[in-house]
Amino acid sequence: MATKAPFLQQVYFPESPNTPNIDFVFVHGLNPSGRENHPFETWTHAESRIQWPRDFLGPDFPNARVWIFGYNSKVTRGVSAARISDHANNLLRFLRQKRSVRFGDDQDLSKIPIIFLGHSLGGLVIKQALLNARDDPDNYLETWNATRGLVFFGTPHRGGNTGALEEFGVRLAKLFANGSTANDLLMCLKPNSLFTQDSAERFSKQLKKFKILTFFETRPTNFHGFSKIVVNRDSAILNAPDEVCVDLDRNHRDICKFGERENAYDIVKANLSDIVARVLVPMEEARLSSPELPPGMNGNPDRGSTASTTWSQDTPQRHSQSTIKSPNSEPVPLTSSALTIAEVEEMNDRFLEAVKALDALLIHNWIMDPDRRPHLKREHIQSALFDLAGLNEPTEERFQAEAERFRDKAICAILDECNPDLECLDDELKATPLILAALCGREDITKLLIDAGASLQAQDEIFERTPLSWAARNDFIETAEILLTALDEMHDRKTIQLKDIYGHTAFDLATQKGHRYMARLIRSRSTRSNASYTSGVQSSSSS
Repeated sequence: MATKAPFLQQVYFPESPNTPNIDFVFVHGLNPSGRENHPFETWTHAESRIQWPRDFLGPDFPNARVWIFGYNSKVTRGVSAARISDHANNLLRFLRQKRSVRFGDDQDLSKIPIIFLGHSLGGLVIKQALLNARDDPDNYLETWNATRGLVFFGTPHRGGNTGALEEFGVRLAKLFANGSTANDLLMCLKPNSLFTQDSAERFSKQLKKFKILTFFETRPTNFHGFSKIVVNRDSAILNAPDEVCVDLDRNHRDICKFGERENAYDIVKANLSDIVARVLVPMEEARLSSPELPPGMNGNPDRGSTASTTWSQDTPQRHSQSTIKSPNSEPVPLTSSALTIAEVEEMNDRFLEAVKALDALLIHNWIMDPDRRPHLKREHIQSALFDLAGLNEPTEERFQAEAERFRDKAICAILDECNPDLECLDDELKATPLILAALCGREDITKLLIDAGASLQAQDEIFERTPLSWAARNDFIETAEILLTALDEMHDRKTIQLKDIYGHTAFDLATQKGHRYMARLIRSRSTRSNASYTSGVQSSSSS
């Protein structure tokens, strides 16, 4: 019996002892025939009955979970009134629910990467889901952050080929519905429809975030007098940076069906493997980044080496005169009072607890301690910078007073002693430390970061707002003054005019929120900055 839509069904789970490290989520397209099992039939070869996401992809990526999303995309008999945005929201809700379930006793899989794969209309549903996730960070920020790859099979990003997709859907629907069709989904498939135009424009600003793989058909689809390329190359391709575009010798219906491990599937698998590698390798490097340890340890004292010498947590081996990497990747000598591996791990665990609790005094003291600092993992130091600069507040009352006194001092210590990456983005908001400080109105930290060389032009990856835009939106006058003064000194007027994802400048955001003084401040400083710059150019020219 077919599963009733909407649903998100897992069709492959890694066999023990493999731990899931990536989620593949498949989204089908239009269902003109009205079949209840269409979400599965989309990916199933008619003759062999091979459902390749389950039968091929799962075994080929043994640490992956494979999901199939089903929604009502019928155009006749049981038509849904739901719009693409409604289907997209259902997909987001299911993902949040299913991915929140822990693996084993304590492993959280809610942050493992997601790669979406969509056929035809399904690709538009995926794009809409990501736009909805970005616009609702309170509920779906985790899904937005986890999405790393997008794979499209014949997706009409600009509508069908001169109406061919709509015509094909209508012909199929009329065949099964004895002449009548009605569904708003068909309207989205018209060439350059309002939906596809709006979706393409909004999504184009997000393309650099994802690894994108596009497959387009090269054979016409033949059906009851219809014989056309349904989605041509121009409509199927996003023209995204680093987008990989591959033609498949298939028609629109068969472009995502593989009955055997032959040439077409091999092409899909090879290109998908490349995306998976590009997604997982940086994560693995980040996981393993730690003080240089004996072979086989990789920062984890519970795992022994495969080499002839076995290291364990109970082996009291000590470092030789070696080096570790500081956050700016410059070698920092280990001190003579080297620690055991277990002691290094225990120290880092304690430091990370202090970061999460925002124990600013301990963070400051350990950064300033020449015996401890070289052993602290660079990602923990970077996390400390994000948490001290941003939204986080102490988790315990006893740390409140210390946070007020030592937050700025801890930031100074990190900047002076560790030379962290000031343009690195945090995991949650995808923002630099300066953006976080401006967003929270932390004037002193904003000035410290600017003095350390943090970019005033940086924009977060979710809303594409600069530090000034965030300060303006949240009406932090003193913080905005600091940022505007720094921009004045750089004769930089362009940054004041930078727009966010919605096309709003810092002035626009202040005006919309009713922050009148902030709006006047930005306007006056913007004009003054431009005048100063022009005057400076003229003076320079005359001299």
